[in-house]
Amino acid sequence: MVLPPLHYFTARLANSASMDGSYLVLPSPLSSLSFLYPSNLQAKMRYSILLLAAASMGCALPQASTADQALPFKPAPLGSGRSCPGRTGGYDEADCGTKRYCKAIEAFGSDSDKFKTKPAWNSTAECFKAHQPEPKQELIPFDTGRSFDADCRNRGLTEASCGTKTYCAEIDAIEEFYGLHGEDTEQTEDVRYESTEECLKAHVPEPKNLPWLEGDSENFCGSRGDESEENCGTQSYCEKFKGDTRKVFGSPYIWSEEECFAAHQKNPSSITFPDN
Repeated sequence: MVLPPLHYFTARLANSASMDGSYLVLPSPLSSLSFLYPSNLQAKMRYSILLLAAASMGCALPQASTADQALPFKPAPLGSGRSCPGRTGGYDEADCGTKRYCKAIEAFGSDSDKFKTKPAWNSTAECFKAHQPEPKQELIPFDTGRSFDADCRNRGLTEASCGTKTYCAEIDAIEEFYGLHGEDTEQTEDVRYESTEECLKAHVPEPKNLPWLEGDSENFCGSRGDESEENCGTQSYCEKFKGDTRKVFGSPYIWSEEECFAAHQKNPSSITFPDN
């Protein structure tokens, strides 16, 4: 009598297996085949079935996605614009943030001595690909700056000194005349930009012709810590920027009292109409 090949029964039994909760339920043992095969072959058949069952269960388990395996994206630490890489001993992801660390590969090469921690990637693209996507950041407040002449960059290009508009405009000029692309000594902010457009898009738009708002009649200015223009009204809001006070918690602008009023439309209640 010609017996069916061994894999015939293992395949039939594996296909007939069913899942019951978290356990795999196999069909009855091969006792019905004991009269056909010797005991050593029965043991091999049972072993083959167990291997097939384990493989099936492994395929059924959820697999980790590429995003789950990617490295976390580290934001630039506060103040790292001035400390990294000069004061930290070179480029390091923890000290400089993922974005600057990856971009430094393209700027200087992965074997550069500028790295305190040598990158595991040969290109900026590979570095970014190995990380999770950059989290979406809130827009940075627009700063009108403290200096008002065109020579601001020569005294040290900072956003607080030159203002957002001048600071961002200089980035394209730096690239055009010096061939520098963000990872250089010209920019000093925690976030580096490769173009004027990228810099401006990361900020709140320049304030112009803003509507004059009346305060919330049901809440006084500053109630529950709310010093927003919507709650305080334009008059009280702008008056908070007196003297050296240029920042107010939650304000999308860093400016002076005069600049605040100048960026708004006239107070409707102050407009006088000629008598007919």
